[in-house]
Amino acid sequence: MFEPGGFYRPLKARQRQWRTATAEANFTARASLAGPLENDRARHDVPRLTTFRSQGQFNTSIYSYRDRLRGVSGTRMAVFMDPSDIDRFGLKESDQVSLAAAADDSVRRETGGFIVHAYAIPEGCIGGYYPECNPLVPVRHHAKECMVPAVNCIPARVQKSGIFVPIPA
Repeated sequence: MFEPGGFYRPLKARQRQWRTATAEANFTARASLAGPLENDRARHDVPRLTTFRSQGQFNTSIYSYRDRLRGVSGTRMAVFMDPSDIDRFGLKESDQVSLAAAADDSVRRETGGFIVHAYAIPEGCIGGYYPECNPLVPVRHHAKECMVPAVNCIPARVQKSGIFVPIPA
């Protein structure tokens, strides 16, 4: 650690060494925490919101309103949708929408002012920036083992809006 350039800490994953029966990385899919929205009809009507960071962001620190990765500039109030979902919901590019969490826990979570952007995202899914979409994440919507908020599979309703009026706390 006293030499210029520092040192590398040994990381088995970096060296592609897996201590498993197959000597390969093993991935498992956990059951969704979304509750009753798992049937096909509900997935069709209620898209799954995933949140992501922009190119000009580190954790919750926003350094730029330009996201060259997704072609958005000047705002972070964007919702990314597959073009067929935009049509299915009766929307068009640049429409203003509000998003509401569809979790079944009797707490109203809604936020608005999002601009619709067509984007290559799977049908039935929508995307938005973190932390702007954080108000939609139910407290109980987390990974069971580590309690990390499950911000990549939030059942959310999309509603066309004019002017959004925030809901008082």
